[in-house]
Amino acid sequence: MKRKWIRWVSWILLTPIILFVILMVLLYIPPVQNLLRREVTAYASEATGMQIQVERIDLRFPLNLLVRGVEVIQRPDTLLSLESLNVRVQAWPLIKGKVEVDEVTLNQVAVNSAGLIEGMKIKGVLGRFFLQSHGVDLSNEIAIINQVDLSDTHVQLVMNDTTTAPKDTTASAPVNWKVDLHALSLKNISFSMQLPADTMRMAARVSEASIKDVSADLKHQFYGLRSFLLTGTSVNYDTGNTQPVEGFDPSHIALRDIRIGIDSVLYRGRNMNAVIREFSMNERSGLSVTSLTGRVFADSTVIRIPDFRLLTPHSEMNLTAQ
Repeated sequence: MKRKWIRWVSWILLTPIILFVILMVLLYIPPVQNLLRREVTAYASEATGMQIQVERIDLRFPLNLLVRGVEVIQRPDTLLSLESLNVRVQAWPLIKGKVEVDEVTLNQVAVNSAGLIEGMKIKGVLGRFFLQSHGVDLSNEIAIINQVDLSDTHVQLVMNDTTTAPKDTTASAPVNWKVDLHALSLKNISFSMQLPADTMRMAARVSEASIKDVSADLKHQFYGLRSFLLTGTSVNYDTGNTQPVEGFDPSHIALRDIRIGIDSVLYRGRNMNAVIREFSMNERSGLSVTSLTGRVFADSTVIRIPDFRLLTPHSEMNLTAQ
């Protein structure tokens, strides 16, 4: 009788665990995944009033999620289309409160906010986004991001009016995260913004940019950067409806061939440090900077510029200051 009682208690205790394991196993079976995909998209479409389609959802052991062929349509506009999303996360570190992300990859994403956001419209495409992060500790608020790549991305922002949102006075909890980014790469990125109310237009295009070893300690207000390189960049600023005049026109500024190289950036309180390794650019009016190099140091008592040199096609300037 005692053994029978123990057996019944054991079954009662094990039943939720067994059901959970069976459910987890079912999630990895393709027919079950297809059933869930159809049911979830149908429910989401009915709840939002939009046409939501997902071509494929594939979950592989242990935590590898692949999503293909996503479309969100609110006629006559396609709000979102996505070719593929792949997420690979290590399962065992999650038990210890750590996140090890082997891969987050987005391919061929198109976004159109249409009339969903009051006062503005966002439209753009994302060619490829890749992220790898090994070392996110949730309990100690530490994040290590190993690599971020973004390419073939173009975003347009159109402001429909100049209405400002009410200021949020809600107090927020202090953020004490420490974030380290080892490598960031940008290729073929553009952004444009238009304000119809005052006919202001801004646009920027980045051919290539790379950032190495960025550190940000939000609790102690410490920020550092080992190197930053920007090449093949152009910036345009236009206001009003008049045509550009000959020479420099502050209403129509067009910078091209911008190249910036900065090393050893450090900021902590009043302590600052930066090395300008290179800077060059050309402006529509003919203004050109052939080279600009220099160093800047500062602490609580002094600001020093031990070496600053500016070259144009027809002039040279050297500066030392303290």
